[in-house]
Amino acid sequence: RADLVHVGFGAVRRLAELLGVSVDEITDRTTDDARWDVVTVDGSRVTGDGHPAVLAVRSGVAVRNVILGVRRPDEDQRVWIMASAIPEYDDQGSLERVVITVHDITRAQRAVMAHEALYRSVFRSMSDGVVVHDPDGSIRTANAAAERVLGLTEEQMTGRAALDPRWRLVTTDGDAAGPADIPSEIALATGEASGDRILGVHRPNGERAWLSVRADPLREPGDDTLRGVVATFTDVTVERESDLELRSSRAQIQRLLDAVPGVVF
Repeated sequence: RADLVHVGFGAVRRLAELLGVSVDEITDRTTDDARWDVVTVDGSRVTGDGHPAVLAVRSGVAVRNVILGVRRPDEDQRVWIMASAIPEYDDQGSLERVVITVHDITRAQRAVMAHEALYRSVFRSMSDGVVVHDPDGSIRTANAAAERVLGLTEEQMTGRAALDPRWRLVTTDGDAAGPADIPSEIALATGEASGDRILGVHRPNGERAWLSVRADPLREPGDDTLRGVVATFTDVTVERESDLELRSSRAQIQRLLDAVPGVVF
C-alpha cells in the first residue's frame, strides 16, 4: 500500500497546510485516494498507477520530478507540486519503503500556465496561417487561420509533412514543388529562416489557393538544437489571380498591337 507513513510531524504539517487538509487526513489517506483530485499539466486526471508513489511501489524504480496539480478543498484553484518517489531497500534487497519528496511550485506553474494561455490566444487569433513542424517535417499544430485557408482541420493536418503529395504544391511556374521550393523544408535543412515564396496548394474541394509562405527555425533560448520550424503564410489567391489576368490582358493587347501595320501610340 502507498500509505503516507514514517514521516516527521513537521513534514506532515507542512504538507497538510499546502494541500488544505488536516494532519489526520494526510496520515489516513493513501496517495492514490480519489479525494486528492489530482491532474497532470495537460489536465488529465491522475488515477491508480498514475501516482508516482504507486508507480514506485509497484515497479521498484524511482519516479522523479512529476508535476501534479492538487485541488484544495477550500479553493477553486489547484496547488502545483513537483513530486518524486524514491524506493529504499533493506539488506536483503526487499523493498522497505518509498520516500516521497514534494516541492511547492504553484507560483511558477501558474505563471507558466498564464503565459501558455496568452500564447494560445494569440496563436488562435492571428490572421496569418501558422503551422508548426516537428524536426521530421510533420505538422505538430496549426491555428484557425491555417484551417480556414487550407480547408482542413488541425487534426487532419497533424502528422502530415509539407512534402505530402496530397498538398499538390506547385510553384508559380506550375511545376511540382520540391524540397528546394518549400520554405519549411529549406529551414529544416539549413537551420536558417527562409524568406517569402509563392506556392500553390490544392484544397480538399479541388480549389487551388496561392500562398505567400515563409519559415523560421524553432529553437529554445540558449540552445542551438533545432526543435522544429514555424511556417507562416498569407492567402494571396486574389492578388495572384488578378496578376495573372493582368499579364494575360497585356499579352493579348501586345499581340493585337504587333498585328497592326504602322505605328500605334
